Amino acid sequence: MNRPAAPVALEPLLTLCHDAAGTVQDIRSTGVRESVARSLLGLDATTALEQLVQLLPLCGVAQRRAAALALTAGGAVLPEAQTAFDNESLWLEHVRACCWRHAIDWPAVLNERPDPALLRAGHAARDTASGSAALTALIEGLPDRATAEQLVRWAEDQGSAAARLLQRAFSIDRPVREDLRPSAARQVTTKVPLRRVDALREAAATTGARGLTRWPKRAGAAEVGARALLSRRTAGVLAELDASDWVLRLCAQVLQVSELRPGPAALPASSPATDAWTLPDRAGLGMALTARGPVFHRVVLDPASRVRDWEILAPTDWHFAVEGPVMVLSRSPALTVDLLPLLALSFDSCSAWRLAREPLAARPARIPASDTGREMAHA
Repeated sequence: MNRPAAPVALEPLLTLCHDAAGTVQDIRSTGVRESVARSLLGLDATTALEQLVQLLPLCGVAQRRAAALALTAGGAVLPEAQTAFDNESLWLEHVRACCWRHAIDWPAVLNERPDPALLRAGHAARDTASGSAALTALIEGLPDRATAEQLVRWAEDQGSAAARLLQRAFSIDRPVREDLRPSAARQVTTKVPLRRVDALREAAATTGARGLTRWPKRAGAAEVGARALLSRRTAGVLAELDASDWVLRLCAQVLQVSELRPGPAALPASSPATDAWTLPDRAGLGMALTARGPVFHRVVLDPASRVRDWEILAPTDWHFAVEGPVMVLSRSPALTVDLLPLLALSFDSCSAWRLAREPLAARPARIPASDTGREMAHA
């Protein structure tokens, strides 16, 4: 018999605890995805998938896609309605994520309030036309297929929060870029001991799955976000910029908007052949693409197709792991406490985050959604 899901806190919060120099000493998380995964144990596959979407609603299409692929690969038989996939809906989730990024996250680092017009555009995106219009509003004035020079000029000339923050990043970066070269990020590769990363890597390697070997593509092993998702041509634009890795990640978030603007066809095709893998002992691994990178679900079923184990790995779990990219890169002597918010922003957390001057002895209090202007339970 199915039991109701346990109450789950749907306001994930990351606290980056740092010293006076800006070096991150610890990263605390409310662990919402772990709580959601635990709440699904013992449920049958159909009910578990329904509850997952309710508990992680803001990236519901991507979460449902990855979870349905994992359950099916593990041997579950799901109703057709749960396995149907709409690429336009997934693309619209990318649109809304970009709108939240430009309307909330970037202004926050500039100590500004959210941009209500951009928020309304994101909420109003219901089809390809309105979604493309919302993306156009985010990068108004930036030419299609912009060159590196045009991107720099756009940051200098436009008045949006994204342009002003990018211009600030270029200015701050010049004195320190020799100590924050992209090669520094690639040194993080083996320093992420996050259990879910290791488990999913092992699962992928066991079956020859490429899910965790093809991500990231072109951004160094520390990054699975916007920079890893760019096309080869756009990645070449970044290569022409003389900037540190954290600045290139911010640039990638702007260029990603331009790449998504044409519509759902901008996303790679998804199918069980490329995004699902059957593992031993009635386990399955599924992947779906979010605007911040791939989200993975690994599910283990019992003979009655009830959930025995469930793990979720989102890009934020990867980037903000203890001893992960943000923590390790904060140790650079060139990265000051003033640069720390920009470093964190460049990794594009799906969770609301804050900085704390010293490690906290107690679990941090959650920030109410009303304080951030954004629901925070998306991956």
